[in-house]
Amino acid sequence: VVHETNALPVPAGVSLIEAAAIPETYCTVWTNVFDRGGLRRGEWLLVHGGTSGIGTTAIQLAKALESRVLTTVGSTAKAKACLRLGADVTIVYRRDKDEMPANSHEINDATDETINFMFLSAPYRILGNEKGKVAGLEIHKMHFDGFDNAGRKKPVDTGESAIVECDTIILAIGETVEFEPAKEIGLEMRKNGAVRVSQPTFKTNLPNVYAGGDAVTGPATVSEAMGMAQQAAEAIDRDLMKVKRFHLLFRDFKYKNEVEPEPEGGKRVDPKKLPVKERISNFQEVLAGYTGEQAMAEANRCLRCDVKCQDQD
Repeated sequence: VVHETNALPVPAGVSLIEAAAIPETYCTVWTNVFDRGGLRRGEWLLVHGGTSGIGTTAIQLAKALESRVLTTVGSTAKAKACLRLGADVTIVYRRDKDEMPANSHEINDATDETINFMFLSAPYRILGNEKGKVAGLEIHKMHFDGFDNAGRKKPVDTGESAIVECDTIILAIGETVEFEPAKEIGLEMRKNGAVRVSQPTFKTNLPNVYAGGDAVTGPATVSEAMGMAQQAAEAIDRDLMKVKRFHLLFRDFKYKNEVEPEPEGGKRVDPKKLPVKERISNFQEVLAGYTGEQAMAEANRCLRCDVKCQDQD
């Protein structure tokens, strides 16, 4: 049960069952882009963050109504997804190609699929015209100046700018956690709005209540959330059973600094890749995976790259 302000009205002529099957994002996009924004056929729509729920919906609806779509994204994988939905994709990145958090083959594949890159660039502001309509997105050029706290090259504004012309812009770069229910039950919050927990147990200030994932860290990765869940599960099990036993679920692996005298296997097997013309129009896997023989060959290869060679007198 939710409050009426968090629900959408059932459209006229639509049954409750049919209405329940309509994704909420379609109602949001239609109301804001077409009813309020007035996007028309042939106009440009810029979606900032094209692979969110709102972003993917906006691309599909705009293309269906014959509008032209540009989108900005944060990774090559997201760029490819938007391309397949029908958008003209540009990756706007405030660092250069060498600093991108992507493998070289991902960047090359994106280039092959006609995805554009704007390196050393960062979105700055939305521009409007004299009628109060969106006219474009201003991009500021960056350059490197020293290093940040993580040891990466630090991009700073050069004062130069460029304009991406468009008629409508959707900001769809993520969602936030709704913390009001957490406050209502008395959970202690941090200044940034996240739930305060004790490390490494992820206990909150309330008894028998644990928290993890984005509610604790803010926007992060699935892997990080899973790691927190594992630590919290260990703490919960110890609190309930009064004994430390969680480690028994895992095997104890021991590695020695040595390799087999005659390592088996050969060179790496590269799986078959779907040609560019075939993959840009669908969501099929680009890499076909290994055949049974290829998988066995890969499993037999020596993977002890962690072993260090030492000179012996």
